[in-house]
Amino acid sequence: MNFLGATIVAKKLDKDSGVPVMLVLGDLDRWRSRGRSPPIIPGFHFADFTDLDAAILLQLCPEIILSGLVQQSFDVLDVAATLRTLDFRGRYRAVTHPIPNPGLIVAEVRSIAPTLNFAILSLNPG
Repeated sequence: MNFLGATIVAKKLDKDSGVPVMLVLGDLDRWRSRGRSPPIIPGFHFADFTDLDAAILLQLCPEIILSGLVQQSFDVLDVAATLRTLDFRGRYRAVTHPIPNPGLIVAEVRSIAPTLNFAILSLNPG
C-alpha cells in the first residue's frame, strides 16, 4: 500500500475510534538514519516538513499539528508560514524545552500567521 492509501486507511481508523488526528512534523530520514522509526500511536501521523502540503492536510484532516520549535532543516516560523499559506484552521503547537521568553516567539509567529491557533508546549526536564 502506498503512502496515500495508508493515510486514508489510518484516517478512517482514527475517526472510527474517536481518537483526535495529530500530524507530527520532523525529519524522518534523520530519525531513520539513527536507527529510530516513528512510533505507532493511534491518532498520530508522522511526516517530514517537506511533505506538509494541501494534500496531506486534506487526507489527514489533523486537529493539531506538532513540531519541534527548531529542527535541523526547519523551524516554527517555516511551519507557521506554510500553514498560513495552506489556510490551516486547526491548532499548531511547537514543542520545546523551557525557554526564557516564549512570548517573543508566539508574537513572531502571530506576526507571520495572525489567524493561526498557535502555542508553545514546554517540556519539563527530567
